[in-house]
Amino acid sequence: MTLPIAAPTQRERDVVAYVAEGWANDEIGVALNLAPSTVARHLQIVSARYRVTTREALVDLSLARGYIRPPDAGPSPGFSEKEMQLIRLVAADYRLPAISAAMGMSKSTALRKLTNARSKAGARGNAHLIALCFAWGLLPVAREAVS
Repeated sequence: MTLPIAAPTQRERDVVAYVAEGWANDEIGVALNLAPSTVARHLQIVSARYRVTTREALVDLSLARGYIRPPDAGPSPGFSEKEMQLIRLVAADYRLPAISAAMGMSKSTALRKLTNARSKAGARGNAHLIALCFAWGLLPVAREAVS
């Protein structure tokens, strides 16, 4: 029998919410009056708790479980199915080598397509792209229940 995983603390939720908005650790630290290293530590702890390795997967999981709210988003830019496949892989904790292999393209092509998708969405980074896709109803990736 496995024990249920605890929900994130309010501070962890606050930090992840800023990540979902595309903020860097130093920007989050200023907003929350924390050192950037403390912000990084909060992200490390909550990522380890949920067994994710990327900011994108942490944002996806936090949104899917209702720990944070999606950002305000305008109309969806209308991604192609290939773009959505790429975005879903990023949200599911895949790194660039695995994404390129799954998509059947070089790493540089996968990175270029991801950069184009971010630009198309007006996202500040990949985690922000994931949050925007969630807000548009294009995600979440199905995950197991917390408790």
